[in-house]
Amino acid sequence: MNDTEARNELSLGYVNNCHAILFVMRASQPCTLGERRYLENYIKGRGLSVFFLINAWDQVKESLIDPDDTAELKAAEDRLRQVFKANLSDYCYVDGQDIYDERVFELSSIQALRRRLKNPQADLSGTGFPEFMGAINTFLTRERAIAELRQVRTLARQVVNHTREAVERRIPLLEQNVAELKSRIDSVEPEFKKLTDIRDQFQREIFNTRDKQARKISESFCSYVMNLGNTFESDFLRYQPELNLWDFLNNGKREAFNAALQKAFEQYMTDKCAAWTLTAEKDINAAFKELSRSASQYGASYHQVTERITEKLTDKQVKVNAASGSTEDDNSPTWAKWAMGLLSLTSGNIAGFAMAGVGFDWKNILLNYFTVLGVGAFIGTIISPILGPIYIPLLGLGVGFLQADQARKELVKTAKKELVRYLPQVAHEQSQTVYNAVKECFDSYEKEVSQRINDDITSRKSELDNLVKQKQTREINRESELKRLKTLQEDVISQLQKIEASYSNLLTYYS
Repeated sequence: MNDTEARNELSLGYVNNCHAILFVMRASQPCTLGERRYLENYIKGRGLSVFFLINAWDQVKESLIDPDDTAELKAAEDRLRQVFKANLSDYCYVDGQDIYDERVFELSSIQALRRRLKNPQADLSGTGFPEFMGAINTFLTRERAIAELRQVRTLARQVVNHTREAVERRIPLLEQNVAELKSRIDSVEPEFKKLTDIRDQFQREIFNTRDKQARKISESFCSYVMNLGNTFESDFLRYQPELNLWDFLNNGKREAFNAALQKAFEQYMTDKCAAWTLTAEKDINAAFKELSRSASQYGASYHQVTERITEKLTDKQVKVNAASGSTEDDNSPTWAKWAMGLLSLTSGNIAGFAMAGVGFDWKNILLNYFTVLGVGAFIGTIISPILGPIYIPLLGLGVGFLQADQARKELVKTAKKELVRYLPQVAHEQSQTVYNAVKECFDSYEKEVSQRINDDITSRKSELDNLVKQKQTREINRESELKRLKTLQEDVISQLQKIEASYSNLLTYYS
């Protein structure tokens, strides 16, 4: 595993932004404490795709008393497989389906390397690599490629609808003179005001959600930190380093003793932070799901207003791509689809990875804050003040004291006492960091939503203003303009049909 907690947090940043994780383990050291700790705190419950690569599987045979005993080898491998399955099976379920065999692979990397050094085209059968590469290729082409192309198809459908709407609005206006056109544009000004009202209403809801969640989650953090002392003695046992009092009393080894103790506290505090952030993420995820539902409702209202604008401009009702019952194919404006998370690379986590697929990743925003919180300010605030007082009772035990158990108890007792002293200060100081982190998530979301709505309103107004300017500067040839618009619409539809065909072919191929 990573040698420092800072590197662990850095790795977590990559974890939240990748399609899949390759988690390398060693057959001769099955599921170490560090590996289980990392999986539990950084991988479990986060909806991540993980491939487990158990390296050095050939060493199982080499470790036997009689490597040629096939029965003994099979028994040893079966026992090892049971250990790995007991520890890894929880990470190999997708939608309730057990995919352990598609996610866990026994590799012999050294054997594969030796073969390829002799012959770059050498067959790797028996090393586990053909099975692993087949699984990863299937994952990338079947699961990821379909999701990627689905997003392209959604965008293409929106472009077609947008083009069709614009053409339908523009054609009736070609016959009107400048005065008539200006009069019609003036008549839809109240509707444009309604569009900005919808934007403002959604903005206020986002801000209200932001303030509520920032306050709720920062208070949750305070409560969590204040209660760390209640379970410290039992929780810290798994992190406590092996105590050798002679190492502490020996000036030459004291630095190593100090480093081991500090690392133990860093691991403890980082894991506690990770456990809490998982709860915070669930709360924020739920809040964004609620906002996505609101975005759907505001989007429907917005669409009704834009249809009214079209009616008033053209004297007829324009129905484009009537809703088919599918959320993806409805008439919601592009900004609403983004706010709902429909332009995503994944289909499950609407409020998380979905929005990350279109330029908004609130988990990354949280990570930027919590990296500082978990490894910097939080740990530094607690560890530095309490390490000094911990050493005093250890010195008081005397040179003749060799009872490691009593030393451990004394260390934990003193550490808890000092920890409890500083917890209120940490809870108060760092709760503001948590508050700001949560607030930033929703502020970024609001900024993106408002900008997209503003762009849509500006685009609609510019479309009308440009037509007026064209009519004022030159006479528009109606037949030429109709031909141009028809060609444009046909070209866009043609591109959509190609994308639809590619998507259907991909589904058929993997079905």
